[in-house]
Amino acid sequence: MIDYTDPNFTEKLEMYDVNFLAFDKCPFSTCNKSLNKNGVYINVTTPINSFEMIWTALSTNKKIIMAHSWPDKSEDLVFLKNLVETGVLKIIIDKTYALEQIVEAHRYVDKRHNVGNVVVAV
Repeated sequence: MIDYTDPNFTEKLEMYDVNFLAFDKCPFSTCNKSLNKNGVYINVTTPINSFEMIWTALSTNKKIIMAHSWPDKSEDLVFLKNLVETGVLKIIIDKTYALEQIVEAHRYVDKRHNVGNVVVAV
């Protein structure tokens, strides 16, 4: 986990096997520098592919997964499932709302106060 509230978090980055961005708070150039040579960059915030992302995917062993190109192969989903099950990828749930509270859940997320995922239980 990276503490984005620390203004100097980019100076303290370590090397990671997976960079999973649920909020676009870290530029790709920074994430790329902290990604191991066979690492996986996952960004689910619907960013636009940059030249640097395309070049990295073509010229290295790093895997780039974007929201608009979310894995559609079962092997990719199994890979993500294994990361969660082995504890490599930790899922942080900030709050859970009932379906009847979906308006309140949206308001909470829109204010960007959440520090993890917000779940709506159906």
